[in-house]
Amino acid sequence: MEKFTEWRDQGTGVPPFLPAMPSLSQEKGFRGFYHNCVALGRLTIASPFLILAVIVGINRISKSLVKFGLVILCNWNLQVSIQGVRRTEQRSVHMPQKNHMYMVNYSSPLDCVALWFLADGPVKFCIASDVQGSSLVELGIWQFFKFTLQGSLPEGSDFGRKVTKFSNLQDKVVFVFPEGTCSNGKSVLGLVLNQQSLDQFLDENDDAREIGVSTGAKHTKSSVPVARKKVQTIQLKIKSTLATPLSLGLWKYLVRMTTQGVTYKCKISEPIPADLDDIRVSLAGGDKFKLVNRKLNLRSKRAFVKAYGERRR
Repeated sequence: MEKFTEWRDQGTGVPPFLPAMPSLSQEKGFRGFYHNCVALGRLTIASPFLILAVIVGINRISKSLVKFGLVILCNWNLQVSIQGVRRTEQRSVHMPQKNHMYMVNYSSPLDCVALWFLADGPVKFCIASDVQGSSLVELGIWQFFKFTLQGSLPEGSDFGRKVTKFSNLQDKVVFVFPEGTCSNGKSVLGLVLNQQSLDQFLDENDDAREIGVSTGAKHTKSSVPVARKKVQTIQLKIKSTLATPLSLGLWKYLVRMTTQGVTYKCKISEPIPADLDDIRVSLAGGDKFKLVNRKLNLRSKRAFVKAYGERRR
């Protein structure tokens, strides 16, 4: 992998675009065949619950059905910690709420599923894009899943639906992915979303608009400019071999899910200023020394993907 040192951060030594691969024996030969059979069997058992969830529609019942199906499929486990809140105090009031915005790191197609389970209300996923300048694009759950498995590189003006104002997403739990593309989960990439675009999205000059922020005790709303500038971050962690910095086939990913099991660790921060420097540090667990160079971003990932593809030919 010496050829890819250009995309390795000199300070941390982290190569954020290199995928962590399972051992070859897990996906080849007799063992690989066995894992494929196990995946097919688990999918067959889980499918009725997942199909019924689609028929029922988006509500608490469908969440329970999907969760049960995923437990069968991949031993789904979601572990949540909330900064400033004891585990014994964690109730739905501390989970992501409607009319709130949460900045999230991006490492897997399952990120949207984990966030959907966390949300106390209908959700919207907004991914930063550089196709038409720095902007935010809205994707549905299936769009998000498909886009991520395809390599999470936005191409063309028809990529999703551009969203310009937070106020256009009323009564929704809004999750924003400022990196704009997947990493391998070892650090936080340079952000595609710039401060000007974020300020315009929040529409900070409109004092009549309210953005709820989370406090240590409860969620509140305020029309005061300082409160309106507050957001929360959600740091997601998944097993490195399930992170998808590069494109991956749906069936291969499904086999990895069933073979390795899926455990998510989610850390919800206290409200912080809507400043991208602070947000990026928070997404790295509050340790700025874990961050890679800002130049390791969506733009440099495109160059990496091209070089990586040529190397594998």
